[in-house]
Amino acid sequence: MQPWLWIIAGHNGAGKSTLQPVLATMLGEACRFLNPDDVTRALLGGTFDVDNKTRMQANLEAAQWVDRTVDRLIDDGKSVAVETVLSTDKFRRRVLAAKKAGLAFGFVYIALSSADLAVRRVETRVKEGGHGVDPNKIRSRRLTSLDQMPWFAEQADVAFFFCGDTLEPVLIATKTPEHGIEILDALSLPDVTDRLAAL
Repeated sequence: MQPWLWIIAGHNGAGKSTLQPVLATMLGEACRFLNPDDVTRALLGGTFDVDNKTRMQANLEAAQWVDRTVDRLIDDGKSVAVETVLSTDKFRRRVLAAKKAGLAFGFVYIALSSADLAVRRVETRVKEGGHGVDPNKIRSRRLTSLDQMPWFAEQADVAFFFCGDTLEPVLIATKTPEHGIEILDALSLPDVTDRLAAL
C-alpha cells in the first residue's frame, strides 16, 4: 500500500481539530497523526493555563518535535498526517521530499468566511480550556494561510476543501486524479474557491 503525506491545514479557529477524528478514521491506523497543539498540551502537563513565556517555549518545542517527526517518517516511507495553520511555506519542502520518496500527497484545507468569526471561535476555545491566540495574529495568519493554500492544492494528488462556518463543516471543493479540482459550492467561502478557480 502506498504511503501518504497528509497535511490538514487552516487558520486558527477554522475547525481542523473538528475534522481530526473523522480523518483519523478515514486514514487508518497505519497513518501517524500529528497535532502540534496536542504536543504542546502534553509538554505543559495537560493545560494551557500557564504564563505566556512558558506556553511560547512549549509551542516552539512542539513545532520542532513535529517537524523532526514528519521528516523522519517521510524518510522511512511511512504515512503521516500533520495539522498546520499553513501561515508559512515550511511544509513545501516536505511535500516535495515526500513525493520524491514515493509518497502520495493528500491535502485537507478548512477555513472560515471571516476573520471576525475566527477570533470569536478562538475566544470560545479559550473559555473551554483551549489555547488562545492574539486576534491580530489570527487575522494575519488567515490571510497568509489562504495565500499559501493554492500551491499545496496544485501539488496534491487528492484534496478536500471545507467551509467551517457551521457546526458540521461543509465540503466546498475536491481534487482527484480523475477530475482535477471541482468546485461544489462557490458561494460559502469565495476566499478559497476563487483561489482554486484561478489555478
